[in-house]
Amino acid sequence: MASPFLFTRYRSVIAVAVLCFASAAYCQTNSASLVPKALPMYDAHPRSLRVNVNLVLVPVNVIDALHHPVLDLEQHNFELFEGNDPQQIRYFYREDSPISVALVLDISGSMAKRMDVLREAVNQFFYNANPQDDYTVVTVSDRPEVLIRGSRSIDDIQATLATMKPAGWTALLDSVRLAAMALKTARYQRRAILIVSDGMDNVSRHNLKSVASFIEESDLDAYALGIMNDAPPLLGALMERMDKKLLQRITDVTGGHTLVVENPSKLPEMAATLSQEMRSEYVLGYRPTDGAHDRRWRKIQVKIKSPDDTPLRAYYKKSYFTPGD
Repeated sequence: MASPFLFTRYRSVIAVAVLCFASAAYCQTNSASLVPKALPMYDAHPRSLRVNVNLVLVPVNVIDALHHPVLDLEQHNFELFEGNDPQQIRYFYREDSPISVALVLDISGSMAKRMDVLREAVNQFFYNANPQDDYTVVTVSDRPEVLIRGSRSIDDIQATLATMKPAGWTALLDSVRLAAMALKTARYQRRAILIVSDGMDNVSRHNLKSVASFIEESDLDAYALGIMNDAPPLLGALMERMDKKLLQRITDVTGGHTLVVENPSKLPEMAATLSQEMRSEYVLGYRPTDGAHDRRWRKIQVKIKSPDDTPLRAYYKKSYFTPGD
């Protein structure tokens, strides 16, 4: 009888490659089916199989200098390290499956002049999405509210947003945390948050440290569009740095990132870019050279070798925790 299946996901975390042996004859006649090119790492109900080797899966997004996703890289364009040790990339594939997305949309009072461009940004995000994606919408004001949960109807979401009127303060951190909680019961294994906000949090009950930790442990990707504040130049520059730092603290721990939009009219274009990026993910798989049997954090580094020497940037989760045997 095979031992119970140990499964630890690394949507950024550890996944486990498995082989079974019901009988020698079975393994011999079915060996091709036991090691598929794209392993079924995301099976929510795995069969009872024997674990014989650990595999770490590293999702990676690559963008160019203009923040456009780079879609034509091959395995030889990547170098992978755990700590300072180079790792052999044993599995390489593009992930293009549907995503459950939570849109965290700022409708506080400071967004009064920006609601039209916010709605257009959401439209552009949908236009570049996978038709099978589903969406949860959390609004940011005095208190967070789940406006829509798990819907595939873009028309319904757009109609609902058309009636929203901006008002109140900005409970951004509470809203992000609520979005992550809502995604725990989402339809798909791949989950992402997109935050669109123009200001610092000023009324949340949860602090940045606790929300960042919660997001890091929630097995999702987080992205943010930070709209530059309209304050006077010196104050505006200070507020922009503070806003960006807050958003980066949330997004970077997941392997996502934050884009600051200095011209609000560019918001729809940047929303379309992030929509394309979060659906253009490479997955690198490797087996740790020293195994993964101890309980500790391990650091990962991914380097990109550009085919034409143009500067490229990779976004990925920089560490994972091994739960041990």
